[in-house]
Amino acid sequence: YITVDALTADFTASQTSIPLGGSVTFTNLSTCADSYAWSFPGGDPFSSNEADPGPVVYNTIGDHIVTLTAYNGSNSDEKTITIHVTDIQYCTSSGDPGYEWIQSIDIGGQANNSGQSLSGYEDFTGIIYNLDPGSANTITLTPDFTGRSRFQYWTIWIDFNVDGNFDAEELVLSISKKKSVVVSTLNIPSSANGTTVMRITMKYNSFASSCETSFSGEVEDYTVSFAPAIPLPPVAAFTADNTTIAVGGTVNFTDQSQNIPTSWAWSFPGGIPESSTDQNPSVVYNGVGVYDVTLQAFNAQGSDVLAETGYITVSDDPTPPYCVPVANNSSDWIHSITIDVVTHNSGQGSVSGYDYFTSPSFTFNPGSTYAVSLTPLNSSNRNFWRIWIDFNNDGDFDDAGETVLSANNKKGTYSKTITIPTGVDAVSPDRMRITMKTGGAPSACDVNFNGEVEDYNVGYGAELFIPVANKMELSIYPNPADNILNIAVSGNREYVNVKIYSAIGNLMQSFQMNDRLEQINLDAYRQGLYFIHVNDGNETLLQKFIVR
Repeated sequence: YITVDALTADFTASQTSIPLGGSVTFTNLSTCADSYAWSFPGGDPFSSNEADPGPVVYNTIGDHIVTLTAYNGSNSDEKTITIHVTDIQYCTSSGDPGYEWIQSIDIGGQANNSGQSLSGYEDFTGIIYNLDPGSANTITLTPDFTGRSRFQYWTIWIDFNVDGNFDAEELVLSISKKKSVVVSTLNIPSSANGTTVMRITMKYNSFASSCETSFSGEVEDYTVSFAPAIPLPPVAAFTADNTTIAVGGTVNFTDQSQNIPTSWAWSFPGGIPESSTDQNPSVVYNGVGVYDVTLQAFNAQGSDVLAETGYITVSDDPTPPYCVPVANNSSDWIHSITIDVVTHNSGQGSVSGYDYFTSPSFTFNPGSTYAVSLTPLNSSNRNFWRIWIDFNNDGDFDDAGETVLSANNKKGTYSKTITIPTGVDAVSPDRMRITMKTGGAPSACDVNFNGEVEDYNVGYGAELFIPVANKMELSIYPNPADNILNIAVSGNREYVNVKIYSAIGNLMQSFQMNDRLEQINLDAYRQGLYFIHVNDGNETLLQKFIVR
């Protein structure tokens, strides 16, 4: 005899308790059926004859009975599940965003640049983050400030059980005492399902509770939805660490294909090797020219090809490509810079907040130290300054020792010295990058910040001892000055005598410089014209300056 399985209607629901406007996905588990009839009272759609209907949205509060009738000829079987729909109201939470606020969040590459709110609370539940159960997701949290950056405490809750509050075990992330961008991991439990609310809170100086109000900071609510990932074919993508190289140079390729490829086929015409099945290969190019690169990525669901035409350029002496920062210089910018005795009054640059100046250029002697003065337009802002020099000329500022100046939370003109290391390559000109950012520390390739970036060319002289008896040069800045004046003399000298006179000849100040750079306070000086007199025992120089 033949055993025939019985007709059985069976199905599951992705969740049985949902908020108003939420959705439920039903999975058909029936056996021995050849047709189906679904009934979703209170849902949209109201019914379906598909084996696996799509998500059903519920916009009516109450208990709704879902019925699946499975048919096989004249036989039928039936199963029901009740869906509970409630109008969930979450507790009110809000801060005071007058000084600090949540500028943006990014989860897995999906960003929301919210900016400063008016009320200290933003309802972004219309934005849905689709997260896989059991997944680890990169999250980036960015604060912003009216003035100086302060310590922020971040908390994130997800209402996994959809009961309208944030239980202790629903606190998924807490990060303390951070002044700048936070990058962390948002871990989702494997039991997560359905659609619910995520609350993100940023509070100054301590952790906030999920329902706290009247604190310095901000609160944002989002919607998160959990569903198992559907396997998809790859989407081929890749990057190279350098696309413009010299003959004999090496390019390191990085696979960035999506949807978990399991194998790869690369093609590198003109390179060694010309092909590879490695995920992240390295290729040497020995001939001048422009070369194509092709990647085909595979997994069980299929494959995809990305062909980049003219992707690699090989030349005898290439200038490396540099990242181009983007800044907002509408309210504050780099007014002037002085390095050694060279001053550049650049003023407000291009609207992108970035300028590459081929003049002036700077020549440094390896092993020598140089006076630097950096002046912003707005002396009341707290600025963060960085100077990088690409000593190995590889097109970036990431290598050890390439940050030659770092200064944080500085108002007005900032003066310091930089030292050029010995052994730098004196053959090709290098790039120097000067960045001023308001309210936080910049990176060399920073974007979307308040401030400005300037690039210059630098070259190198011989590593020679500079004699004491060299010709003296005098530089004073800023001029006109407000409350600070910098006095710089060139060369190495045992001493320099300095005297400052008023316009009618009264001696205002007399001192001896024992360093190449001296900074004096002008608070006791009235507005007007003054003369500075310097003498090193061999030469005497005279310059005038104005106090505003």
